[in-house]
Amino acid sequence: MEQLIVILEDGTDSALIAQHIQLLKGVESVTAANSEAYDWINPLRPATDEEIQKMVEECEADYQKHGGVTSEEALKKNPSFIKKKEKKWKKEVIR
Repeated sequence: MEQLIVILEDGTDSALIAQHIQLLKGVESVTAANSEAYDWINPLRPATDEEIQKMVEECEADYQKHGGVTSEEALKKNPSFIKKKEKKWKKEVIR
């Protein structure tokens, strides 16, 4: 089974479109869902351009507000944690 998500700009014809899709050969079911019900947190769903842009903006705002640390500064603050993570990351990259 494969799912297809269709996003309509205007929902006025959604019932008609759903009826038409239901008539197509191989369609098991058609389910209408509002955007609030959509499982946006699904890790298998690719992020939209708008979501990526918002994430970048939030990261930049956070950096402007709190500043950042270089890898050297992070290593000085918590060397054992960083070295442990570094080993794990290197193992993952080498695979």
